[in-house]
Amino acid sequence: MGDAADSAQPTVEGVESETKALDTAEPTADVSPDQPPDMDASVGHAPTPAEEQDSVARVSSEVPSAKPVVSDGQVVPSEMAEAADDEPPEMAEATANDEPPEVAEATDKDEPPAADADAVNGGGNGEAADGGTAGDGDGRSGEGEDGGEDERVGEDLDQESEGANEVDKTPTDEHGSPRKESIRDRLRREGRGRARSENEDAAPDLRDLDTIGGDVKTPSASDIHIFAREDYPPSYTSNTPKEVQLIQHTQRFLAQYTHLYPDRKPPCLNPLNDCRLPKCASTFIRPTLLPYIDCYDWQGCAKFVADHLDYRPLQQPTEAPEIKISPATVLRYQTGNCFEYSTLLCSLLTGAGYRAYVVSGYAVRSVCQKDMVRVVCPEMTHVEEEATSEEAAPENKYQLKPPKELVSKYEAMMEERVREAARKLEQERLEEEIRQMNEHEKEPPDPLFGMRVHAWVLVMPGDRDITEPFFIEPSTGVGKGIRSPDYLGIESLWNHRNYWINLQYCINGVRDLEYDLFNPIHWEFLLLRDAMRTPHPDEVETDLEEAVLDADRLLEMPFSWVERLQVSKARYDERFPCGKKVTNFYRSKVEEFSPYSMKDGVVKRLTMYEDFGCETVVSVKETYLHRADHLVSREITQETGWVEERFSAGREDALKEHQYAVLGNNPEDRRVMQYYHKARKDCMATRTVTEGGVIQEDFIERDDKLYRRETLVGSIQKKFGPACATRKPIISITERMHRNPRGDGDDGVSLRTFDIADAKISVVFHACRGKITAERREFSKPHPDDKARLVPILEEAAASGFSTDPEEVPPRMLDLYYMMKAQMEDEERSVAAVREAEDEIIELLNARLQEEAALDMEYSLFDSDLQPQIRTDRKDLEAFLAAQSTRLVEKNKDPLGPFLARLNATEAELTTANRFQLRDECMQSFRQRLVDKANRLQKQFEEETEALQSRQRWYQQNYVGLTDEEEERYLTFCHDTMFRLHVLELLLERHKQMAPVKHQALEMKLRSDPRISGDVIKEEGEGGS
Repeated sequence: MGDAADSAQPTVEGVESETKALDTAEPTADVSPDQPPDMDASVGHAPTPAEEQDSVARVSSEVPSAKPVVSDGQVVPSEMAEAADDEPPEMAEATANDEPPEVAEATDKDEPPAADADAVNGGGNGEAADGGTAGDGDGRSGEGEDGGEDERVGEDLDQESEGANEVDKTPTDEHGSPRKESIRDRLRREGRGRARSENEDAAPDLRDLDTIGGDVKTPSASDIHIFAREDYPPSYTSNTPKEVQLIQHTQRFLAQYTHLYPDRKPPCLNPLNDCRLPKCASTFIRPTLLPYIDCYDWQGCAKFVADHLDYRPLQQPTEAPEIKISPATVLRYQTGNCFEYSTLLCSLLTGAGYRAYVVSGYAVRSVCQKDMVRVVCPEMTHVEEEATSEEAAPENKYQLKPPKELVSKYEAMMEERVREAARKLEQERLEEEIRQMNEHEKEPPDPLFGMRVHAWVLVMPGDRDITEPFFIEPSTGVGKGIRSPDYLGIESLWNHRNYWINLQYCINGVRDLEYDLFNPIHWEFLLLRDAMRTPHPDEVETDLEEAVLDADRLLEMPFSWVERLQVSKARYDERFPCGKKVTNFYRSKVEEFSPYSMKDGVVKRLTMYEDFGCETVVSVKETYLHRADHLVSREITQETGWVEERFSAGREDALKEHQYAVLGNNPEDRRVMQYYHKARKDCMATRTVTEGGVIQEDFIERDDKLYRRETLVGSIQKKFGPACATRKPIISITERMHRNPRGDGDDGVSLRTFDIADAKISVVFHACRGKITAERREFSKPHPDDKARLVPILEEAAASGFSTDPEEVPPRMLDLYYMMKAQMEDEERSVAAVREAEDEIIELLNARLQEEAALDMEYSLFDSDLQPQIRTDRKDLEAFLAAQSTRLVEKNKDPLGPFLARLNATEAELTTANRFQLRDECMQSFRQRLVDKANRLQKQFEEETEALQSRQRWYQQNYVGLTDEEEERYLTFCHDTMFRLHVLELLLERHKQMAPVKHQALEMKLRSDPRISGDVIKEEGEGGS
């Protein structure tokens, strides 16, 4: 780990001597093999005021190297990397020789003399000692000795934690006299002083400080004894010999780590599991690939873990938990802290083929507590992106310049000054409001900034097309860059194969860290064997390979002791704990529900607020699934009362989107309806109803080139008399059409207006090719009672128009008459279409009222357990298959069974005459069945032939007077009869071929049957003699 540790390398003889010393060591206490080491005495114990003061003083005296320290508003680095990289030789010698008495005493008790600081460097030499123990065959594997090893591990961990706190000793030389303070000691002393001054206000209790700005949450599963010991598998309650060797190696690693880096917190190498038994942190990871398509990539795995579990912050925000629950138990109870979240997510990512690592470090308070009140909701960001993605229509650069305005420049200047002053005042007011709002919404200062312990996941490139490393926050399932400011430092990281300690500065959080795990300057690994499995980069030297004398003597990480991770289909579909999850974001709240859990089918509800306190609702957006009316989402704006409903494809009316007011149940109220135009006969895409009595319909890809119809509807005039159902009168209808794309000279109508109130029709044609102006015609319709409209006579005053070609011959009156007549027919069709649209609006509103009154869910074919009818059909099918299999079993019964029943004799009582009689009867019965089957086929063939001949004779007698239908029936009958005759002929021919084969097979079977051949009687006779 440091230069002092690199100064010497032990020989093979030293390793073997250390191994023998370990094998001959006596256990410190007799422990029952079924009793785990008592290492959790403080779990669930409420601290006294004196204990709280001691806890705060201990935390204040420790300054972790990988943890940033705040001084005068700046983050200063720790000295871990400086001790590893820039340590002078004399300082290294002092560090190696001037070990504090307490640490030296703990080391002498727990380790043989050969295990010094040099054995921890690289993890290789300590592993060699363990490997030698296993290779020599002297390791004890008895139950009592396993319990003793576990007890020694617990005592060693306690002694190491006590020795790690002795970091305030005065530096002395090798003779015991005070020596000159080095740069390293001075930086440590200053860091401790800054930490003490900053943590004086945190003296009451760290847990009380953790509740500042957040609510107190219930403890996680790791703080509760869920099962009794006998309910767990044996791997949870005992350690294998390999695991015992690994714990011994990590124990020596921790002892010398605390000696070399006394200012750093000891890494959590051997946390306690569900049964309070120490296990290596890497063995908590169980690589698993869940059988669901969403869990095949990292986004799906992260989303599943974030949704499926209930997050609980650490009880001690500045300390890593001593107890960690296995991922299998976390999945079962759906709750956990950040370390348990990260372990589960790392297991799923590793099983999916990613290079994932659990990271232990420090993060900001909002991340540790999963406080999202200052994070913008991703759903709101998505909506804003959709709004900004709509590009504005490009301006036409060919425009006429407006005429100059003859106004006074002085007056315009004075007015501009007044407006500028007003804008300046308004800008100042807005800035003041924004400043006050930001001051109100600003996160309060964190007295534990840089000290809060957190765990997350690191994904490294190399597999699954990952090109850049990135972090995953397991509590939210969001991916973040490796330079994210949310994380302030890294102490260590591990996967299912190895464990690494960070040796780099954290002056700028994690922005300057390098993640080359094979660089010993930046990372110190625990196991050499697992570090060599992955190819080293070219720039890394191969000294490690030269130091390995025997690869079989190196320790390797045991397989995970955790149960297989399983999530049932029902639990996976439920998604959230108790079927619901609520997340508070910045001025918004997201409520998520499991499918089919809500009566109306809602699965997500996004509520947006106007203020930071989330008191004034701005809008509510709900997302639905499995609705029979195909409703997908509904958004309600509280201020305006405007509702937007979106539907999926599949409705009978092809409705896609419906926008209306909350109280807009009247067909005449303002509303917008969008349709799937390809599913409608009229190709309508949008229908808009305005409050002014205008109905606008837009069409797409119609054959008649119509793309818009605007209808102006008047009001009903009250008349004296009995009330009757009347429609509002139509004042005018305007239709717009596209140009003819064929370009054959007939460009068609561009704009057509039916002025029904004034009985006029106005038609504007498309401008001809190369023309600026367009031709137009206007017709005055005759009175309905005027009989003149029935004759081809049109007055000149009734038709007027404009032609773009002055030399063109004006049209004849007859041509104008036919044109007007065609337009009047189009008018009638347009009026009918408008009336049909009004009826369709009424039908839509009535249908929506019925659908909302009787909410029906639409179950998927793959969710058969949720639909009673599908479940019943499945049971019937299973019963049918069971009955069919029973019939198949009955079909394969003994051929001699019926004939044996007639004799009323057991197999032992059969004589030779009886055996011959059985064989003859069975063969005679089988031959008779073959003959009967042939006779049945021949008889059916003759009947079909006779019916065909009879029908042919009938046809020959009556074919002259037959109708086409009777002749068609005759031909069909002949065709079907000929097909049946052909099939019967094939069956009869096959029966004739297979009858001798079947007869021979039965004869051979009877000859080999011991009841016929007499083998049974012979064997019984021999056994009796």
